[in-house]
Amino acid sequence: MLYETVNGIDDLINDYSMPHFLDTLMAFVEAVIPWTPRLAAEYGEIQYPGAIDALTYEYLILSLHELGGVALLKSTVATLDMAARELLIRGGNEFSLDIMGGKAINFAALVPSDRLAALNILKQQEIASYNSPMFTDKYVVDMLLKMTMMGYYSEWFGYGSTRLDEPNQRVFEFMPIGWQQVSYPGPDRD
Repeated sequence: MLYETVNGIDDLINDYSMPHFLDTLMAFVEAVIPWTPRLAAEYGEIQYPGAIDALTYEYLILSLHELGGVALLKSTVATLDMAARELLIRGGNEFSLDIMGGKAINFAALVPSDRLAALNILKQQEIASYNSPMFTDKYVVDMLLKMTMMGYYSEWFGYGSTRLDEPNQRVFEFMPIGWQQVSYPGPDRD
């Protein structure tokens, strides 16, 4: 089990918080559930926060690690970067490299709309030099999207300071952002 393979869940997040690794997964969740200032203006400030605010990238790290360990985490980041490079080679990006400040060609350097376009390339399995054991099935991208949604809209963020503890040690501390946004009252206490 995951919790037995590392010195603690906090160590897992810290061990994989190398700037590029963490930036990539943060960029992924930001593209899927972005900040929404227009919704906030129309429906109230609770509609502004996105997946980064709910630390959904931590949920994604934990979920991927539970499914396939370090190899799956590394493969995910490498594959997202490969899709970003393919998008740029095809000229399918909305913003040029000059606008992106000359950053290295990687998934995190793309603007959110270009990240979604890169994900679409993966979903369509349109990369000729495709050599990723993780992404041999087009539904894996859907799985990553669903993991992100689960992390954001589930109770996970509401565990607050205990969210990285073992499941039986977690304490529900507050209503998660996603629940507040959709006016979910929480589980029935009866």
